[in-house]
Amino acid sequence: MPDVEKSIHGVALIAGRYELLGELRKSESDVEWEAFDSALQRRVVLHLLPQELTDDAAAVERFWQTARSAARSNEASGQRILDGGTDPESGRAFVVREWPAAPAAPRVVGRPTVARPPRQSSKRVIVGAAILLAVLLVAAAGSRVQAWLGTFATARFPAPVEATATAAPTAAATATSVPARAATPTAAVSRATPTARSAQAGVPRRIVNTDGQGVALRASPGGPRLPEKGYDEGATVTAFESSGEWTRIRGSDGREGWVLSVTLAP
Repeated sequence: MPDVEKSIHGVALIAGRYELLGELRKSESDVEWEAFDSALQRRVVLHLLPQELTDDAAAVERFWQTARSAARSNEASGQRILDGGTDPESGRAFVVREWPAAPAAPRVVGRPTVARPPRQSSKRVIVGAAILLAVLLVAAAGSRVQAWLGTFATARFPAPVEATATAAPTAAATATSVPARAATPTAAVSRATPTARSAQAGVPRRIVNTDGQGVALRASPGGPRLPEKGYDEGATVTAFESSGEWTRIRGSDGREGWVLSVTLAP
């Protein structure tokens, strides 16, 4: 049985059937996941509506219009729509697409074509022969021809004149003469961007979609798991910060960590 068919603890379960294995792509309208269909024992691609668009009726309708259009079209293998619905725990719409098949190796028909070196033009051959002849003549003439060539080269191409000491001022001197402008604090503040999106502080949430296995706490969004135990299915926690598909929670015992937002329900 392929290694993707094993259950992975701490990852969300959609519609009680599809296990999310890893995020493949994210856009403003949906998040694409590698998933495993536990009912039919196969790997699939699952498109999930982002958590922040669950209550946006226009975004939900666009999500379903795209899914219906893809389901009606006669597309190639790897693009067919297999399932769709709304997760009862989180209220997020989802669409399941078949996992793309590996491309077949190209079939060789007839004899293989042998690459031939490009033909050199007759002009290049003549020029090369002339250069070779000139080299042979110079070598046969001996030191007399070499001395003549040296004298001719000296007269024709004199040595370059050394640059005078009146060069342009160095970068260090220029930097010293021009006072540096102090950066205005307002510009620095305007460029600052938050690294995480704050969620509603102190909002109670319930652990769901874990197939009874609970969730593991992580040190950062998508980061390593914390050594202590996570929270069980049905536990009530407080969500106070979010970043993309991840939410930072705190339990009644004070332990904090990041979990997938899809594992939280109102």
